[in-house]
Amino acid sequence: MSRTYPRLFFLLFLTLASSACGSGSAKQNITATVTSTLTQFILPPKTTPTLSEPPRADTAVPNILTPTLTIEVSGISTFTPMIETSNSVLPSGSRCNDAIFVNDMTIPDGTVMSPEKEYRKTWRFKNTGTCRWTTSYAIGFAYGSKMGGSDTKLPNSVDPGYTVDVSIEITAPKDNGWYSGWWRLKSEAGDYFGDFVFISILVSDGRETSTPNS
Repeated sequence: MSRTYPRLFFLLFLTLASSACGSGSAKQNITATVTSTLTQFILPPKTTPTLSEPPRADTAVPNILTPTLTIEVSGISTFTPMIETSNSVLPSGSRCNDAIFVNDMTIPDGTVMSPEKEYRKTWRFKNTGTCRWTTSYAIGFAYGSKMGGSDTKLPNSVDPGYTVDVSIEITAPKDNGWYSGWWRLKSEAGDYFGDFVFISILVSDGRETSTPNS
């Protein structure tokens, strides 16, 4: 039953009771009786809403903010969580500038040289990094005996995965003995990278010597 009808009936009954003849106390008694009766039998009882129990602390709540990728395989949808990646992070083990030594192209280690004679030392490198080497890159002196050598720029640009031959001009010292010098590639910003390479020679004017020199 709609709650509209009891309300209309209640208002009508009160109007009729109020307009009935009699004393003021009688009218009040009639009104009170009508109100009590309607409240008990017509108006719906008051109820206290029941609150649902709060979720348990150990209840798993699905993360609706996690992005997913839907892949259609033979009509079946497979949902796989997306993995966040950053373009600023290179694959494991990769660097912008990196190099490995491939071979000595001239003057093998232990070569006997005459005092104060000029030579050209050449190494072969492979670009194992992710950046292209430009002609602003160079082979630079690291430590040991420089033997008159100087930093020398690459002869050409080198893409990742390719090799290049790099040479420096050296002069054998005037004194007999063993001499070694270490060199390394460096970027256009002057940062060294990759394998160290070296020159190791024996300077001799024909007299016997076995004492290394630095």
